[in-house]
Amino acid sequence: MKIGLAGVGHLGKIHLKCLINTKFDIAGFYDPDSDNCKIIEETYHIKAFSSLSEMIEAVDCIDIVSPTTHHYEIAKEAISKGKHVFIEKPLTETISQAEELVMLAAINKVKVQVGHVERYNPAIRALKTSLLNLVL
Repeated sequence: MKIGLAGVGHLGKIHLKCLINTKFDIAGFYDPDSDNCKIIEETYHIKAFSSLSEMIEAVDCIDIVSPTTHHYEIAKEAISKGKHVFIEKPLTETISQAEELVMLAAINKVKVQVGHVERYNPAIRALKTSLLNLVL
């Protein structure tokens, strides 16, 4: 599957490094920061799309790692065009936005997944166990 990355800030770079080690075909990324785009293009030899819409058209799925304030708009556009979506948490700013995305995903028969990766972070898991032991 061809995947695009929306946002290559601090967390987006982490997602990009993880995606490089998967079977996904990374079609490219979109980020509004042109200076950051140049750095990512040169470092990873991955295409920077000039617009979000252009990237969405070129992929099968999209990894959204932008600020939460943009999650809804980006996901809505991608889902409406039949693209599968992975969104870093939180899903959206409001419950109504989240409900609309769920409805759109059903209508367009695409999968939407929300990243809760910190739940599986070994450091967080160890801390959780330690705190539980202290409480008990």
